[in-house]
Amino acid sequence: MDFVGMALSESDGSILLHVQPAQGRGDIDAAALHDWLVREGYGDCLLHHEALERAAQDAKSAPAPFSLPVAKRCNALVRIHVATDAMSASLDITPAQGGVSATVQDVHQGLILAGVVAEVDAQAIAQAVAAGACEAVVVARGVPAQDGHDAEFEELIPAAPDRTPRVDENGFIDYREHGEIVMVHTGALLMRRRPATLGVAGVTVRGEPLLAQPGLDEPFAAQLTG
Repeated sequence: MDFVGMALSESDGSILLHVQPAQGRGDIDAAALHDWLVREGYGDCLLHHEALERAAQDAKSAPAPFSLPVAKRCNALVRIHVATDAMSASLDITPAQGGVSATVQDVHQGLILAGVVAEVDAQAIAQAVAAGACEAVVVARGVPAQDGHDAEFEELIPAAPDRTPRVDENGFIDYREHGEIVMVHTGALLMRRRPATLGVAGVTVRGEPLLAQPGLDEPFAAQLTG
């Protein structure tokens, strides 16, 4: 198709269509203008379809020169979302349309601006950037605190056997098997105490510490030795 009196130019990322009044210009529709933009290397840009429709209509009988923005170069858009509890941060990448793609550096800069400075997942970021687009990809995950364990007491002597009276095959109960007591020697170890643990502190993706609750360190009774 002959685009007599028509030209394309680019300024600050906007692609402009310039139309001059011209005799002998054939009918032009929006599809033809779209194909022209693609051939000129603007197919990846954000196309303004309403502007193409208007340009095609006005070009048929333009009494005076006019120009319209018909497309635009859009760089990739990086968004960081931090969870309310600051225990995770997710990434959205809107792909570029004729503009500059997102880089790993762009994502790291976005994380810094969002206050995310800890537990960043570099591999997740690299994969998202390589894909060119993503939605709600977790790129940082906080570490929850682990509370300590209470002191534990372990019996070291064998438990007394079950001496509950039982009826034998003749219907009799032998009470001689009832009530046996486990005997131990003087100085024998009866119980072991495992002390409480302090727990392990955590951290949010903003680098805020999460304190662990120490376990209850219950001692042996005061009158006992050990």
